[in-house]
Amino acid sequence: MISSGSDAPVGSSAASSSRPSSPKAGGKRAVLLVVHTNTYFVNLLPTARLLKRSRAYEPLFFFASVYPTLERDREICKRDEIRFVGPDSAEGNRAGLVHLVARRLAARGWRTPLEHVDALRATKARIRRLVADEGVVLMIFPSDNRYDIAAYIRAGHEAGVSSVVVPAFMAAKREWAEAMSGNPDYQAQRWPNRLAVALHPRWGHEHGGTTLVALPGEQLLAREWLGLAPPQPWTLHSGFADAIALESLAVRAYCVREGLPPEQLVVTGSADHDLMSEALADLPRRRAELLERLGLPPGRRLLVTALPPDQLYGVGRKECDFQVYADLVEFWMRSLARPSGFNVVVSLHPSVVREDWIQVERWGAKIADDKISMLIPLCDLFVASISATIQWAVACGKPVLNYDVYRYRYPDYAHLEAVIATEEQTEFVATLDRLTSDDRLLEEMAFIQRRDAPAWGVLDGRAGDRLLCLFDRLTGAA
Repeated sequence: MISSGSDAPVGSSAASSSRPSSPKAGGKRAVLLVVHTNTYFVNLLPTARLLKRSRAYEPLFFFASVYPTLERDREICKRDEIRFVGPDSAEGNRAGLVHLVARRLAARGWRTPLEHVDALRATKARIRRLVADEGVVLMIFPSDNRYDIAAYIRAGHEAGVSSVVVPAFMAAKREWAEAMSGNPDYQAQRWPNRLAVALHPRWGHEHGGTTLVALPGEQLLAREWLGLAPPQPWTLHSGFADAIALESLAVRAYCVREGLPPEQLVVTGSADHDLMSEALADLPRRRAELLERLGLPPGRRLLVTALPPDQLYGVGRKECDFQVYADLVEFWMRSLARPSGFNVVVSLHPSVVREDWIQVERWGAKIADDKISMLIPLCDLFVASISATIQWAVACGKPVLNYDVYRYRYPDYAHLEAVIATEEQTEFVATLDRLTSDDRLLEEMAFIQRRDAPAWGVLDGRAGDRLLCLFDRLTGAA
């Protein structure tokens, strides 16, 4: 999976009615960045900082829903002097007969498309007002065909404002089906889902002997009713954004294979690419500074790991060796502690609260709060699990051990020689021991990765310029 974590849908989010956190900078045009969850915020933050440094644009985050690390993210905005708005209740924006009927039916336990129609309309109205009040000239999203993003894009288009997706990941139909296969709300056995798929067959998908729907029937019907349904319901980023700004030629090829329109795809690179380029150019000093800050000894090779998020959801996963996330973390960290001569630095998933997992340091590793794109350039070996961060490691020429601990078996990196895939515990430990005990093998893998790197990202320090040029074109400034 070219993905950084779980991207499960929720019901239509409450739109905010609060005011932006501080006055708009004079002379700059507002760009709205829409966030529904912590991974979305982390992915868009470098783009927001790029806009903040530009001469033409001022970023404004719209927090569309409440999530566990929301307050942490709002504090980051305050520290960076980036304005934000939301979230809060949208009840004040929702009125009329439709809403009244929907509430009464919901009170009786009957979930109805009317609820979702009402919420989507409220979101559109709220965004139209915000666009007008703030003079928004562009909207940026971290994905399309997720959450209620289609309503935002439609609201922008009705106001003459373009939308661009700046994604950090892509995912195939199989990946969405795998993520949703155990959730009864997405199975065709539910009568609303059967009805919805009968009316709109393209929302159905056979997976593992079960018919699934891309969204619960109530949400599906609401989107069809309002004309917000994506062209390809099972394809991430299938929607109505004016452009999708991609990190690399490899991701573009992936998107084309998944059926996204080639004319919608623009390869720009990402703001993270420029951060990685700077780190690679200053590698010895930055690595020394990191080790000193974390209290790690100099003179050792560096292993960086992106600890996978909890995708057991408290109920386990039959394909996974671990049914409890804490057990998975312990095995992961104990295994990484085995090699001698390596410093181990851990990057926690954006959805994780640091204080909840400080115990990972008891096995000798150190948690770094730096964004993972700032750590990967400094390492000699990167260990992750089917993560979008793997493509960053490839772009940086870093060998990768891809431990598919949940056994999703996505083929995204299968053709890359210097990305070694494992899924068995014994195989993971043996491969880790081999890579960390054979300097020549590690150097050979780094050479191979550098050969493949250009397809996965051009680290020339100019990705930000290419993004701003795209924004200029979409806003009519070019």
